[in-house]
Amino acid sequence: MKAVANQKNTHTLWLDGLRGIGAVQVCLHHLLEQFPSVSLGVFSILSDGPLAVFIFFCIRGYVLAGWSNKPNIPVPKLIFARCIRLFIPAAIAVLLAFLLGTMLCFFYPNAIKILPIWGGYIPSEKYNLIFSVFKNSISDIFLYVPILGHRDGSFFINFPYIGNYVHNHIFTLPVLWTISTEFYGSVLIVLVTYLKIKLPNAAHEYLLLLIGFLTLRSLLFPFVLGYVLSHWKEFELFRNLKYLSLFLILTSFVITTDASNGRFYELFEHIARVSYSIPAQSTYSVQKAFAAIVIFFAILISPTARSYLSSTPCLFLGKISFPLYLTHSPLIMVFAFIRELINNYGFNNLLAIVIAFIIYICSVGISCWIFLFIDRWSINLSRTYLQPKQVKTVL
Repeated sequence: MKAVANQKNTHTLWLDGLRGIGAVQVCLHHLLEQFPSVSLGVFSILSDGPLAVFIFFCIRGYVLAGWSNKPNIPVPKLIFARCIRLFIPAAIAVLLAFLLGTMLCFFYPNAIKILPIWGGYIPSEKYNLIFSVFKNSISDIFLYVPILGHRDGSFFINFPYIGNYVHNHIFTLPVLWTISTEFYGSVLIVLVTYLKIKLPNAAHEYLLLLIGFLTLRSLLFPFVLGYVLSHWKEFELFRNLKYLSLFLILTSFVITTDASNGRFYELFEHIARVSYSIPAQSTYSVQKAFAAIVIFFAILISPTARSYLSSTPCLFLGKISFPLYLTHSPLIMVFAFIRELINNYGFNNLLAIVIAFIIYICSVGISCWIFLFIDRWSINLSRTYLQPKQVKTVL
């Protein structure tokens, strides 16, 4: 049994590597926003943060599908375990952003006008600002991150009254909009896997078609597709078709890089009109989601791609991917502050690039520390809560 478990873990190691690559994409995306004049050209996919986020969602749907084979675990326990796993590290990230912002304001009062995540919070006195952002951080940790979500990414954006409230809320840490989405996506997949146990196969397949249709234009669609891909055993037939994998990768590259120039606008606008789920994504997001799904499928059927993603560097990035995703934003906030000072004193961009590199290395170092002492602790806590050993590989 132990050998089988190890074989299964090895078989899915590439998912961790893919997560790590995605985290690097998101970090580069936000870092390059500080250098508007820099363009990567044909290599822009290396910093395609939105694409990486949708790939994250595909991975989560694929991995959570493993719960369909664990019929003895109650659904409420599974959902609460996801809360432990997601929201403890997210709360730490919010507090880190608040502490960094507060320190900058004490050492340099004009930082209030520079810090991007504190935009809109400009009371007349510094202490009023800090108190306002502290209250905002607390509401983010206990209300917005776990339940309401972030602005247009919130599933409540079209609700009366609540939607307007969510839209006007200023998030302490904008990257955390994905945490609420991932929670609701996890709940959906847990319920689908539970129904798979209770329903006949044919009824379950029709249910998946219905859910796929209802979520087609929502942020939950990649979760559903990831779940479906995990159960399409006939995909094994295509694992050796390297040319098909290459074709799919190139197709997704064209789609995601041309998402903003309207080349495929009419096609995806037609798809976007099929359903009116909440929240409705823009045509741009629909294209990104489609490209992410194609990339995920291409890697799934390519032994070579999965082998590269199972390499030691990718697995290292995969381990720290969640802390890196959560903590890079506050550090880039610090970089934005430093760069403003650099501009004020007339230094050139070369110094800014060097400092950006140092900030990036710091992000990796802090992420390692958070993984060892916070992230891993939240993982173990969720596993201890669930107790059954079989679940350890899917959280």
